[in-house]
Amino acid sequence: MGLGRGKGAKGVSNMTVKPTVEKAEIVALEKAAAWVPPKKLRPADKELLYKMEANGEMFCVTDPSKPDHPIVYASPKFLEFTGYAAKEIEGINCRFLQGEETEPEDVADIRTALKTTEDTSVFLYNYKKDGSGFYNQFFMTPMRKQPLLPFLTPKVAYFIGVQTECVSKEDKNSVQNQCKILRESQHQRAVLA
Repeated sequence: MGLGRGKGAKGVSNMTVKPTVEKAEIVALEKAAAWVPPKKLRPADKELLYKMEANGEMFCVTDPSKPDHPIVYASPKFLEFTGYAAKEIEGINCRFLQGEETEPEDVADIRTALKTTEDTSVFLYNYKKDGSGFYNQFFMTPMRKQPLLPFLTPKVAYFIGVQTECVSKEDKNSVQNQCKILRESQHQRAVLA
């Protein structure tokens, strides 16, 4: 069994989320963003995306409406850390990060979450462009389109996968993925509202 959620574990649906900040702060974050997605996102998803970038997190955004779920944006931290240039990876699937020591169970958890449009968190071993490996606490969540009417179900626009580097396997439970923490707060606010 892999080091992630484990076989048979369920992800969390993020259908109901609420921003943790006011609209004005989301607008300010968007103005400072290096990439603004062409699809209109829900406010909570805009907050998530722009806060990850503002905090200098390592992440990629993929588009499930395109064949093979390609990367449409990679954060500067991701590019710097992995050694890839944006032009090398945009338009291709993230599986190029996998290698011999990447646990198949963890990859299966990610695939399941993509199919079910649920959040997932796994402990991964990935590879940089130079072939060196790294451990990371990986969290992936769908970002949904802003529905035209409030009673409509929001459709998935993108997925964001955020990697928090870990020095070793022992870091697995001590390293906190900021995207996961924010998404959990957004879900909690929606449930309590």
